[in-house]
Amino acid sequence: MKMHVAKSVVDFSALDYVVLEPSISTYNRIETLPTGPDLDAGLQASLADPLWLLARQWQFNEFQGEDAGTPIDSRFAVRGRPVSACFPGGDIATAPQLPVAVSTPIEALIEQEPALARHPRFNAEAGLHLQRMIAHDGPASLGEAVRTAFALTLPAPPDPDSDAPGLLWHVVWGTRAIDAAKLAAALRLLRDASGNITALPPALALPAPDHAAALARLGAWLRWLDDLVMEAPWPNPSWQPDRMEYRFSLGAFNDATPSLRLDAGEYVDGRLDWSSFDARTLTRDPETPPPATTQHAVERRHPTPVRYPGMPADRYWEFEDARVNFAAVEAGPADLTRMMIAEFALAFGNDWFVVPLELEVGALYQVEDFKVVDSFGIEAAVHPSRNSDGTPWRMYELSAGTDAPGPMTDVLFLPPVADRALEGAPLEQLLLVRDEMANLAWGIEKKVQGASGEPIERGLEAARLAMRQQLTLETGDPQLVYRLATHVPAHWIPLLPVRKVRPGASVTEIWLQRAGLKRFYALPDPLAIQPGDDARLRAYKQFLALLDSNDAFIQQTATTEGIGVYLFHPRGRLLLEDEEQPVSDTDSLILCEEEVPRAGAVVRRAFQYARTPDGRACLWLGRAKLTGRGEASSGLKFDTAAHWQAFAN
Repeated sequence: MKMHVAKSVVDFSALDYVVLEPSISTYNRIETLPTGPDLDAGLQASLADPLWLLARQWQFNEFQGEDAGTPIDSRFAVRGRPVSACFPGGDIATAPQLPVAVSTPIEALIEQEPALARHPRFNAEAGLHLQRMIAHDGPASLGEAVRTAFALTLPAPPDPDSDAPGLLWHVVWGTRAIDAAKLAAALRLLRDASGNITALPPALALPAPDHAAALARLGAWLRWLDDLVMEAPWPNPSWQPDRMEYRFSLGAFNDATPSLRLDAGEYVDGRLDWSSFDARTLTRDPETPPPATTQHAVERRHPTPVRYPGMPADRYWEFEDARVNFAAVEAGPADLTRMMIAEFALAFGNDWFVVPLELEVGALYQVEDFKVVDSFGIEAAVHPSRNSDGTPWRMYELSAGTDAPGPMTDVLFLPPVADRALEGAPLEQLLLVRDEMANLAWGIEKKVQGASGEPIERGLEAARLAMRQQLTLETGDPQLVYRLATHVPAHWIPLLPVRKVRPGASVTEIWLQRAGLKRFYALPDPLAIQPGDDARLRAYKQFLALLDSNDAFIQQTATTEGIGVYLFHPRGRLLLEDEEQPVSDTDSLILCEEEVPRAGAVVRRAFQYARTPDGRACLWLGRAKLTGRGEASSGLKFDTAAHWQAFAN
């Protein structure tokens, strides 16, 4: 508070002399000024105007009596409906039904794909763990027999300069590694109903006295592998290659109400929660017995006020948490969500109470018979909140379709999901971008798996898979050179617009079809390096040999008049229509046009590691699609003329 006192005015006509009275001619603040030798006066924080403090309390409605008691006790009951079935792909009629277990995260159940077979280094390290177990607790003959019968050979990469990790692990492992995937597949065929291995694989030749110890050691290793790694054969019915996302459904059964189906139609970012599902009706076999509905009766739970960082203090003269300051939140006129959160946190945060309740995941829950007793001993029934204007939207409620079995009001789904999963470095990373100048879309392979399974930079490899013609012109020759098309890196895969009818519809739409880039190179005669070849010709022949050695994704389609036509395919798995078959010119993946927006998209494959609710470690290989970084320009042009020096460089 500030005040100003004007100077006194004296009438000179009535007085023979002037008396200057003391006056205050500056601004003062009504607060203590601790100028003394101690801090006692400053810490007291005394006010010169107590009425001002009372007025501020009145403005904050601190003197308003609401005649309301504080909740001190609550009694309620919770009814649960378990979710016990999973349908990959979302098609209930054709999809296989998988059991939903609390000990298995849904992310691992949906995303799992072959991990050992698609990562040679991980495959070898799983076999190395078996060797450590054998060295710790024999028999000694088992280690040599397994290395001989189930040897894993890591071949050298075709281009060691581009795939340094592949060359390193090829030298380290050689033929000394164990093929854990092949060994595990052979052992699973010999297990009985209880999970014990009853016999050794025929390829293992061991002395008879070592059979019992070998069975025990191999059984322990197989249990360790099954508990750690979640993998399933490919193709994964949940993965939708035309949309680069997962799709699945969960099923919940109940005697009293129709069967319920929870659809997750667009699972893209690798993280699931209750809001990822929509409620639908599930048609099931009436002879299948439904799981029993669980009833959780809770009595005498003490409500506690909600507390969160940055919450305003209840009274004056309390130090607040400085880590979060909602009063400093900046919001523009269109930031309605930010302003609503700030207003709620500052004005209405102290009106809420928390009642702790522990429930098992993997079920749908509904609160029943909720009663609260306040500090005056009055018992009141608490009903679900409703919007005053009658709109059906409510917080923490599943979205229900038109075919949902009745209203899904006041139902909360607790899915068995992974809590804070650790994601490894991307084994494969793909950018889906638009190129408005070329009127195309591109799939840019940033990272792919090398010979060892470790990621390599595709751009560095693509630079070694391109060579331009070098021109030397004499004086008087034309200075402009015609170019049929400009150069595009080998890891840029074109996505061409095509017309296609969407399944279940009759309207023709624009889709994006994966194509390949062709390169034309002159084939010298002979192709082999000769002693008389100069440095340029020798380097060119080595370059052609490098193209031929990468036949896994580079295909020589034709040879016409000494010109070889090389077709460059994707090296990774994300742009393949059939990931288990060798790439060819007939493999043509088709993407939905809306899945490549103007902002682009980033699709990646990586290992995921998480703890299950029962404390078990879980490892799987999954995929995720995130928002991209905008448009890109390939610089692709046709029928251009350039200066010969620019063409040569």
